[in-house]
Amino acid sequence: MKSRGGHAGERCRYLAFGDDAERRRIVADQGSEESVNPSARSPKSVEAVGNIAFPYESQAPNSEWCWAACFRMAAAHFGCATPAPQCALAQRWIPGAVNCCLVPGAIPPSCNHALPSNLVVPVTSSLGLSGIAMPACLKVDVDAIVAQGDLVLLLLDCGRAHYVLCIAPVDQNSVAVADPDPTVGCQPIPWASVSTGYGNDGIDGAWHLSRSAR
Repeated sequence: MKSRGGHAGERCRYLAFGDDAERRRIVADQGSEESVNPSARSPKSVEAVGNIAFPYESQAPNSEWCWAACFRMAAAHFGCATPAPQCALAQRWIPGAVNCCLVPGAIPPSCNHALPSNLVVPVTSSLGLSGIAMPACLKVDVDAIVAQGDLVLLLLDCGRAHYVLCIAPVDQNSVAVADPDPTVGCQPIPWASVSTGYGNDGIDGAWHLSRSAR
């Protein structure tokens, strides 16, 4: 899904694990920019009261690079070497992409595409991570995976292909999601909304992401 721009330079904090189910988001200043190209910035910190602190990164403005932001967040979460900027990931993995990083902030049409789902595992492996396709995506399975510190990458059908990360369990009805669309950000979302692609269609793919055994 195309990013509409927003909190690329901010830190998102939320309360997700209180017994009283109180949840709120606080946006705090992240500090200096690292590059005039938003896709070249390091992942932004997400801190939660509870048992998780997650490095959030929004996709480049006006881009379809939700997938690239997800992979950069996953690499940071697992302590891998910082991967290439979003534009460079697009240059490598989007079929037919040309000059994706040539002009900072400008995204050529050939580069501005969601990642084909058949490339999810190769991209994951290239980052030194393990990515295992999940034949079914049930909340009980997602909760079990993220409760042990791993991640679940979801390909949502929101009218367009859109990748998000499930990062932590919340309660029986919700899951903490890191959505590269900065208008959504990092917050608890009802599973009924996630599983229907935010009310559009559903889930077109799911992968269990973890540290590689290599």
